[in-house]
Amino acid sequence: MTTTPARIADRNQTATQGLSAARCPLCKTWGRMKIELEEAEKRLLRCPVCRVAFVDPLPSLDALTEDFVERHITNEKRLEKFGSSRDPVLKAVSSTISRQSPQGAKILDVGCAGGYFLDKFLSADRWEKYGAEASRFASEAAAKKGITMWQGMFASLDLPASFFDVVTVLDAFYYFREPQRDLGIIRKTLKPTGTLWIEVPLAETQIWRSSSAIARTLSRSARALFATNQVFYYNLASLSYLLKETGFRMSGATPVPPVRHPSRNANLLYGSFYGASRVCWALSLRHLNFGPNILVKAVPAA
Repeated sequence: MTTTPARIADRNQTATQGLSAARCPLCKTWGRMKIELEEAEKRLLRCPVCRVAFVDPLPSLDALTEDFVERHITNEKRLEKFGSSRDPVLKAVSSTISRQSPQGAKILDVGCAGGYFLDKFLSADRWEKYGAEASRFASEAAAKKGITMWQGMFASLDLPASFFDVVTVLDAFYYFREPQRDLGIIRKTLKPTGTLWIEVPLAETQIWRSSSAIARTLSRSARALFATNQVFYYNLASLSYLLKETGFRMSGATPVPPVRHPSRNANLLYGSFYGASRVCWALSLRHLNFGPNILVKAVPAA
């Protein structure tokens, strides 16, 4: 079902009372968006219809392409960022998808960086491994691990149709500037019986980390948030909306551990939060999910 855009009389009215006139890049609604954060010339707005939060103004596609292909990962030190600090998350993800996937499954990891997840957490006798990565340097590093690679921005890749049993997009989906288009590509390259797994930080947790006084002492400020190339901030409502609009059905959402933080206090805080989230998720019969990261399972809609 497609949401009919809500229009306003004056799209150029100034922001008042924490609201701003804007168009949601996800559901295309014109309306008064909540201003979640502001820093210099950038804002984080939330759509009242699909519930996604997005950066305003959006980065250009050319700027994203240049950064991800040429500058995002250029050396081994940079690759380490996608390594051991994410071990708790990746271990939980691999355990979950392995339980629900056939032996010898063909898996494509989109935004795989140097192939750390595929190489360390998925055994070669169980999986046939493929990766898609924009960075030339990272793609070459992944290929050296025996992973079959496609290098370049995702929309430019020539992927086979109805080929993969599993597609994963781990800690990368929020970079997709045109997620409807990219999910359409994933839909075509998945087998009709395939599964898509998306892992993202929960939007509410990310925003809290950059807006509450206690969180800023442990984590990052709004300035650091806007310094990244992140375009969208998803929660379960916005992911469910997007997946439905692109021919998928969300069939599950699991809280997964946070990334390891250099600060011991931050690890204690987010670890405790994750533990409490797991308890709430279990007691609510898997209905309440507070993150801090979430792993969403989606299947092609009939």
